[in-house]
Amino acid sequence: MSPRRGGYSSYTSGYDSSPWSEETLLSLDYSVRGLYIAGFAFDILTAIAFIAFLIWSCTIRSRGLPLKGLIFSLFAYVLSELCTIIYGALYIAEAYVTKYYRIILMLMTFFNLLATVLVIYVFWSLIHRLLGRLTDSGKPYAAVTIIHWILLGILSAVSLADWAMYVAWEVREVTSVVSMELTLAWVDLDSALTIIVWLLSMEIMAWTIFVTVKAGTHRFLSRTPAISLLVGSVCFFAVNLMWAILAIRYNLENNKDYPIYLVTAKPVIAFVFLVGTFMGIVLCCAKWSSLGTGPDKYEHAAVTGQYAPQYPPGQYPAYPQYPQGQHPPAQYPHGASPYQYPAYGQVPSAPVPAPAQAQTQAPAHSPQPHSPQ
Repeated sequence: MSPRRGGYSSYTSGYDSSPWSEETLLSLDYSVRGLYIAGFAFDILTAIAFIAFLIWSCTIRSRGLPLKGLIFSLFAYVLSELCTIIYGALYIAEAYVTKYYRIILMLMTFFNLLATVLVIYVFWSLIHRLLGRLTDSGKPYAAVTIIHWILLGILSAVSLADWAMYVAWEVREVTSVVSMELTLAWVDLDSALTIIVWLLSMEIMAWTIFVTVKAGTHRFLSRTPAISLLVGSVCFFAVNLMWAILAIRYNLENNKDYPIYLVTAKPVIAFVFLVGTFMGIVLCCAKWSSLGTGPDKYEHAAVTGQYAPQYPPGQYPAYPQYPQGQHPPAQYPHGASPYQYPAYGQVPSAPVPAPAQAQTQAPAHSPQPHSPQ
């Protein structure tokens, strides 16, 4: 997402040895003042939403999820929005400021680029975890993981180069005359970066659709995390599609000025889709952690609802423990002799035939004969 840069009108006064100390009046044209204030209100709402998502993310406890990346991306977005609010407030107040106010624009751009890279990292990490449920090994496809980390490294390098060129452009804007070559080079690089992020958001959306379709199998404990991530990826694709259209229409095609209505339309659209993006990501992580600890795919069948549990959770019958090499005492039917059954772990032998001799059986009611003395 490319932040709003630059102002609408300014007046410079003062004679100092340092050009950064010159005072500048930041003001708005009357025709765009109302639209700018409306967009400024949505910038404040966006910052509040990011703070709420940041607090929510800090309450999630789940191992294996990219929670640190999510928290740092939200923190970077909060700082970027705070810079945007400070910059917009100076224009609305029509304040006299020195040229050091451009440092706010540099910080705003840096935090915005950092947050974008971290959001893509979070998306890919969650996609890898979902893909791991589709394989027997429990790990994502190796080729997909390698390609994603390579693309993340390229994106980080291009983002750093874009920010460095933007800082050079701002410094030249204050200290000397900016050359047309530097301006065109930075505009082309920034537009290319915007298009790259849009293409990566399309790839993220395609993977989330894939894992959501596969979420109906027995390998998934719940479809809610996959569906939440799908909603977040669609919103992330939508907001980057807007930035890509603006970059192609008004940056790459020269001699085209921004329409006035975009002063309000951009903050409103960014608010809606960025809130949807982080709502999907944070809800995915929250629902994932509510599943509890355990293997990714082979949880107990009672968790999935395929089989009813025999005992309530935590109330399984206790069994006595015996040292190694010993066995529990054998249980026999009532009235049966233990010699009629083999010992535990032994194979029963065939019965020994009685000796061939006459045996006298006394009647049941007569007394038993005494043995000879």
